[in-house]
Amino acid sequence: MEITPSIVTHIAELCKLKLTPEEIEKFTTELSSIVKYVNTIQKLSISNTLSADTSDHKQDACDTLLSVSNTLSADPNCVFKTETPLREDIIKEGFSISEVLANAPAVYNNYFVVPKLI
Repeated sequence: MEITPSIVTHIAELCKLKLTPEEIEKFTTELSSIVKYVNTIQKLSISNTLSADTSDHKQDACDTLLSVSNTLSADPNCVFKTETPLREDIIKEGFSISEVLANAPAVYNNYFVVPKLI
């Protein structure tokens, strides 16, 4: 299945999103990459891996998936990367109670007042 800008526009309309022409082009490329990845996965032979209990077969399956992943991640348009970007856990000062409640429509004893739902 080929992803075209008209398909992306149709999906955006169904989701009630307004996309710029640049975003449509970007999502067309990204969705095409996803479809290509899924098609590649569908072509993998898993006949020996589902019933096998030996670690050799499991390792072969992992090696195959890793090979496919590395091949696709070499593509600059591929949205699947093999590394997960991590950031440092940095403790920062939060907002004060008065700052948090400043824009609340109703406050009582330092709590948000919301309508009763039940």
